[in-house]
Amino acid sequence: VRIGLIPTIAPFLLKSFVPELVNSHPDLEINISESPTRELVHRLNHGSLDLALLSTPNESLPGLMERTLYFE
Repeated sequence: VRIGLIPTIAPFLLKSFVPELVNSHPDLEINISESPTRELVHRLNHGSLDLALLSTPNESLPGLMERTLYFE
């Protein structure tokens, strides 16, 4: 699974979910990268990412499923 995160949240969120993901799916290959929101949206739209954790609101999300994880 290819996961993209914005750099401002990556250090905090990675330690929250990666260990559990690895433990529950030990054979899963995980590729994690950091990029700004605009780049993550582009990569999602072009199929080079499977999911991204990014900053919203963002008007460039047509065709993508969006879930709110938290508010700051």
